[in-house]
Amino acid sequence: MTDVAVFHGVAYRQGSVNDPIWPRIALVEGDNTILVHPDRLDEWFTSRWTFMWREEPFEARGLLDGAMEGVYLGGDVEFAAKHLRSEFAKYRGRFPLDEIADLTRHRDSLLPRFRREQRLMAAAAKYRSGTFARHQGRIHPAAETVGEDGRLFLTGPANLGPLNVALDEVEEWYATVWTFRWWGEPFEVMDVTQGRLKGIYMGGQAHFAWDYLRLEPGTRQDYTILLPEESVAELTEHREDLLARWRDKQ
Repeated sequence: MTDVAVFHGVAYRQGSVNDPIWPRIALVEGDNTILVHPDRLDEWFTSRWTFMWREEPFEARGLLDGAMEGVYLGGDVEFAAKHLRSEFAKYRGRFPLDEIADLTRHRDSLLPRFRREQRLMAAAAKYRSGTFARHQGRIHPAAETVGEDGRLFLTGPANLGPLNVALDEVEEWYATVWTFRWWGEPFEVMDVTQGRLKGIYMGGQAHFAWDYLRLEPGTRQDYTILLPEESVAELTEHREDLLARWRDKQ
């Protein structure tokens, strides 16, 4: 599988640039590298090849000594054990070119995914968990309780600092938590990072956490994962109306 970017009609192998503030694609040609914003590309896609051998599906991994290397995509364990070698939990093989069939190139565009992630970065506040209040049409982080004077502290814009407002001045005051499932396991949204949801694992399957998640630095049991929005299920907001609860007590 190879990431390819086409710029001014020329195809380049894609390198990597870790810069979430200014997204750029590294176009590599020999010893030369060009940095280009994705929106300036003619095309940007992942290229992969598949083929059939003895009527079973494989994904190509390149040519070596005149034979095609491939990773098995099928589910026949007996076939795999008989004809292939096991490496890193996958079955692989090397096949003479005259024995393979249906060699097919697949191109999966990367631009739609990039644009989805950019939109999510722009709307990162949408999935924040915490306590918030809407004041004069703007959402601000808010205190969880009202002060003795019946006023509420908000985190205002940097140029204004904290705000101390009366509750009848806010349109909304609420606590919210976002949750989702991945592979059937429960997570709570911690943040939106580089256009992806960062979730903390809320389940109890230790082996799942050890195998697929990342232990947060400085913690003993906070396992997290970074996922594209489209790969999660049941993304749900759980909101408690604090303003209505406060008014009911008055």
